[in-house]
Amino acid sequence: MKRVPRAVLAVWMLFVLTAGAPSRAGSDPPILSLDVEEPGAAISPTLFGLMFEEINHSGDGGIYGELIANRAMLDNAPGASLDGTPNYDPWTLETTGQAAGSLDLDAQDPVNTTALPESLHLTISRVASGERVGIVNPGYSGIPARPSTTYRVSFYARSGAGFQGPLAISLEDTAGKVLASGSVPTVSVTWRRYALTLTTPATIPPSEDNHFVISGMLVNYISGRDLLLMQIFLGTSLFFYIRMRRLSLSVRADVLLGASPAHRLARRWFGGSTLGWAGILVLFELALLSKAQAVMLPALILAFELTLGKGALSRIAPYARALPFALVAVGHLIFIDSYLGFAALPDAPNIGQDALWTYPLTQAKLSLFHYLANFAWPFDLRQMPVEPTMNSLQDPGVAIGLAFIVATLAVAWLLRRANPLLAFCLLAYWIAQSPESSVTPMLHNAAD
Repeated sequence: MKRVPRAVLAVWMLFVLTAGAPSRAGSDPPILSLDVEEPGAAISPTLFGLMFEEINHSGDGGIYGELIANRAMLDNAPGASLDGTPNYDPWTLETTGQAAGSLDLDAQDPVNTTALPESLHLTISRVASGERVGIVNPGYSGIPARPSTTYRVSFYARSGAGFQGPLAISLEDTAGKVLASGSVPTVSVTWRRYALTLTTPATIPPSEDNHFVISGMLVNYISGRDLLLMQIFLGTSLFFYIRMRRLSLSVRADVLLGASPAHRLARRWFGGSTLGWAGILVLFELALLSKAQAVMLPALILAFELTLGKGALSRIAPYARALPFALVAVGHLIFIDSYLGFAALPDAPNIGQDALWTYPLTQAKLSLFHYLANFAWPFDLRQMPVEPTMNSLQDPGVAIGLAFIVATLAVAWLLRRANPLLAFCLLAYWIAQSPESSVTPMLHNAAD
């Protein structure tokens, strides 16, 4: 499941040369003829100076043939209205359904400090399947749409923590009908220029009152390819590990009599062959490459050894068998953090604003009333659910959630010998969701 921090699921956008003027395929270019030999109207010798009056966007959007109003967020510079609030007119926030978000101007990390010192900051707080949070620009009294017309779109953008894309780009009428659309699959964490074209179909009627929309698209991670690949590789690695352990247990003691002490010790601690371990760990690394949440496999292996593997907490063997998986996970996280430059761990919440127990208490309530509810009925999943924080044990939801966690872990421990399969399933339930938010602190209280 993709981790989504709370405070910033954001895209900073700066439109440069955005939604360039449409070009009609096959149309003749306009021709302007000047006859310098033919005198024009006489100009009074007492008329001095020059005046240009901006009427109905005759300059910006007229002589300068732009379709996006306030494309560089510099109208009414330095970017504040008379009452002190950020002024990014005519850009507006659009949300549908129960989705939520906000807009603001940002000058902390500009594309450059001279021509492009400000950008539009879109924060997506909540969005579910079929909903969207986006920004809308009406152009100069509407954006004209013509059949079989290609619009050139370009803009600078960078993403905030927890969001990598995609972005949906569209030209829509006032009723929300999409006249032309495109998408940007991924958004970099640093400023980058993105360019694409939107082409209207030949069947649309000409219209004038349209607007330009960019919105964050919801990726359904329930059927996401990266999550599916992680599950396949993770399940296969766990399956062959269990199979290897069963085969190692079936090896007769007399087979090992001729083996060296080191070989017998390795068999007792690790079990299986070198080739078997290599294949299982390669499958685990493929799961990590598919999605980092596979990092919880070492804990699953330890839970298996202490339940179905009939290991004891006081023995070295269960920990030794989980160690190779832990080493692969640590090596993978170091590689992607140091070599590839991706954050191995999520951004921590601002603990300074809340008590240290706020996050654990919040997760205690969510474990029962949010995650277990989604586990039983997954059709109400939301990509970024907004859940309140909890600060007191006196909250009934917190108390019940804590009791639920302690009870299930106690049942798993008591049943580890009588019913090891049920005990393993209970432990696996908590381990599998631990990378999301229940153990690792995140900016977002919940992530579906």
